[in-house]
Amino acid sequence: MLHARRGFLSALTTAVLLARTSEGANAQAWPSKPIRLVVPVAPGGATDVTARLLREPLSKALGVPIIVENKAGGAGVIATEWVVHSPPDGYTFATVYTSHAGNPALLESLPYDSIKDITPVAFVWRAYLAFSVNKDVPINNFAELVARAKEQPGKLSYATGGVGQASHFAGARLEQMAGIKLTHVPYRGAGPALLDVLGGHVPILVSNISVAAPEAATGRLRPLAVTSPERSPIFPDVPTVAESGFPGYQISEWFGVIGPAGLPDDIVNRMNKAINDAARAPEVVEKFNAMGLVATLTTPAGFKDILAEETEATTDIFRKGNIKLQ
Repeated sequence: MLHARRGFLSALTTAVLLARTSEGANAQAWPSKPIRLVVPVAPGGATDVTARLLREPLSKALGVPIIVENKAGGAGVIATEWVVHSPPDGYTFATVYTSHAGNPALLESLPYDSIKDITPVAFVWRAYLAFSVNKDVPINNFAELVARAKEQPGKLSYATGGVGQASHFAGARLEQMAGIKLTHVPYRGAGPALLDVLGGHVPILVSNISVAAPEAATGRLRPLAVTSPERSPIFPDVPTVAESGFPGYQISEWFGVIGPAGLPDDIVNRMNKAINDAARAPEVVEKFNAMGLVATLTTPAGFKDILAEETEATTDIFRKGNIKLQ
């Protein structure tokens, strides 16, 4: 009986050791086939361009092809849902952007929990915004914009790249902090919003600084304030919203990479390092700077904290403004 028990324990120990050895071998083998990176927007724009900029250095670092696949729509929901329901084996990731944090408050329901059903992998960049006006609008600085809005509640309108975008957060947050009422005019992207502001159809544009910069250089747009914590090197003479009378005001677009829940730590850490190294490559930094993107690299834990903070902040903005997707 004793010999049988010892034999059983010996077999059990061997099985555990074999399982651990197998796990280690599997971890070392990753990746052994192409990795899919799902992008939640159509081709073009900073989110898509970033994924494609990272593709080659990631492929070199990991030794397998990186396949960038666009699944646009639903403010990022379609792409995120696809990844959430993928096996947590390290072969399917998604990029997420600013709307990911606002969707829980903006949409009546989501097909996933935007925190619990994902694994934060890497936070890559922030991009700050500018409040600008058409050159023919008789508003010369940010104080005048706020004063005009107080005198004429709801009469001033601002164009953005869409509902739930950082530009929308920026306008809604200003309304709440300044006690004013603006009219939001959302477009399908920053490009159409810019064209209508230049055409004189909407007086105010809220956009990524890099979108406004070329038109500001020609004098067709007048930037009034930026949403960054410090003045932008692109607009060194333009004050921040915070220094224009609203301390603590700060809004940014952002970009990160996630995987499905349950992704093994070793894969998460290797992918995080590969993304961070890729984002530090001189050619990538040069492209980031040209697009007004500020590399903000973190650990997976750091990205998890950022997601929680951004979700809380945008939820607060939308609930106070009673903002829902129409």
